Amino acid sequence: MSSSYESRAVLFVDICGSTQLYETLGDERASKCVMRCLEMLRLHVEDASGRVIQRVGDELMCLFDSADSALDAARVMQEWVARQKEVDQPALAIRVGCHFGPVIEDAGDLFGDCVNVAARATAFAEASQVITTEQTVARLSVGLRDAVRPLGRFPVKGKGQELGMYEFVWQDTEEATTA
Repeated sequence: MSSSYESRAVLFVDICGSTQLYETLGDERASKCVMRCLEMLRLHVEDASGRVIQRVGDELMCLFDSADSALDAARVMQEWVARQKEVDQPALAIRVGCHFGPVIEDAGDLFGDCVNVAARATAFAEASQVITTEQTVARLSVGLRDAVRPLGRFPVKGKGQELGMYEFVWQDTEEATTA
């Protein structure tokens, strides 16, 4: 089993409110809804040249070669979920966290500080948000860098120094200001 150690973008996407969905819709219908959502998210990841590394419950851990492709995928996923509400699908939301840095990929899994920071960014995100770090922003193309707004520096569990966190504003500017 060989392992590789390169800088990549790790992205977590988590379906928000799935527990309430199971209570509201019942196990069978909610499970179908969540599985359909996870499958569509997986397809969006692959369309952006990413890979789903792992699925745990209602969360995906994904890997991308570039920060741009990771945030492009996050935008497309958020847009897809938002459209589902318009076609009378059960109301779901996702939260996304992303970090760019060195990762260890071994035996089909990811390890390292980058994975931990990406998971912390996801926990920092609220429904319909994409949260990323200053390391990711530094790797973005100019067009995508213009779509992030700084949130400040925050303590992150397991880190000695506060990390700069940013929100990736995936909606059109007009939509973002009315939401």
